[in-house]
Parts: sequence; C-alpha cells; structure tokens
Amino acid sequence: MIKKTQSKILFIVALAGMSLLASGCKTTSSNSVYVPNDTNILGIVTHQPQSYANVGTNTFRVRSDELITRKNFSGNKTTFLWGLITYTDY
Repeated sequence: MIKKTQSKILFIVALAGMSLLASGCKTTSSNSVYVPNDTNILGIVTHQPQSYANVGTNTFRVRSDELITRKNFSGNKTTFLWGLITYTDY
C-alpha cells in the first residue's frame, strides 16, 4: 500500500512531467524573424542551432568529431545540466 507521503511525491512528479509534455511545440515556420531558434528546457537542456559560439573552460566539452568522423558540421551547441556538459557539432 502506498503511503501518503509517497503518493504526494508521485503526484508532484507526475504533474511536473505532464506540464513538460503539455508545454507545447514550436508550430511556426523556421523563417520567422520573431521566433527564436534556441530551445531551453528549464536550463536542464539548452540547444542553439548554428551557434559556433566559444565554449568556456568550466564545462565538460564533448565534440561530435571525437565521437564519429564527420565532414559536414552543423554548428549546433547543446548544453546539459545548466552548462555542466556541452556537446558541440563544430
């Protein structure tokens, strides 16, 4: 049988998960000037397409060419856990 505290925690986790899933999708065209291309999910995951920005020294950097051999780079930059891990494709 589930205790009251466990059910409250389960309810909060379920509510947070549902709010993330129901937050909506980007439905406008990518050519729009007014819609930013960056994606940020509470700072846990941040994606910047065609960024080519410098990566700081206080992060664990993972490059796409370290994982697989590539010739066509997209310039995308994705950070996880508020910048603790940075994955770059350039």
